Amino acid sequence: MSDDIEIVKCDITKRDDVERAFKDSWAIFALTDYWAQPDKPEIEIQQGTVMVDAAALLEIPYYIFSMEEDIDKDMKEKL
Repeated sequence: MSDDIEIVKCDITKRDDVERAFKDSWAIFALTDYWAQPDKPEIEIQQGTVMVDAAALLEIPYYIFSMEEDIDKDMKEKL
């Protein structure tokens, strides 16, 4: 891995934790955690909102956001 890349762990449901993790970054690859509570999509929406709000507040120039609504359903359809 490049010396310019740092993987940071944080609680994506807590804005202060996300802001700490994003601080001094120039690029973010953000991923929600669908698997934590797959029967509650509002949790994933909240996670995404916390991360995008933190990135906007910190003026992160490059923000890549990834989420998958229901990977199990999608994979069954392709198998």
